[in-house]
Amino acid sequence: MVTLEGANATYTGESTDTKPADAFPNTLFKELDTGDTYYYNGTAWAKVGGTVEAKAKADTKGGGDAEAEK
Repeated sequence: MVTLEGANATYTGESTDTKPADAFPNTLFKELDTGDTYYYNGTAWAKVGGTVEAKAKADTKGGGDAEAEK
């Protein structure tokens, strides 16, 4: 189930949920089961960086590309 949280227009849901088609540009969607975050660019949903876990792993290794750490 997709839910809208707060005034900053952040949706949450599972990766299997359909992301809202009527979102405003720069709206966020956080997948609760994967940790992935997407933003709506006005025409499509685009993934933002890596997962929170991958970023944390990169931070503990002194930086680097979080996407490559997956």
